[in-house]
Amino acid sequence: MIESLQPARAGNTTGKSHTMEELIKRLSGKKVDVSCGPGATIRGEVVEVRDGVLYLRDEDEKSAYVAIDKIASVYECSDSLSRPGFIG
Repeated sequence: MIESLQPARAGNTTGKSHTMEELIKRLSGKKVDVSCGPGATIRGEVVEVRDGVLYLRDEDEKSAYVAIDKIASVYECSDSLSRPGFIG
């Protein structure tokens, strides 16, 4: 799946090029970590992408709004919780 999210490279014959907004739209409904620079990472479910803004919802149902032009990277998260030291 990662390959399908890669932007087109120079010399690519498909003619497709993707913007960050288009890539994030493909992650709609998924849980992601969004990095906007050193020390600024936001985790949430992708709710919507519109007019240059990413709408996220965290596990407490709070909303976050991120300017897409400020995003440095996006990581898809797994749903499993890792809690070292605890056996549940």
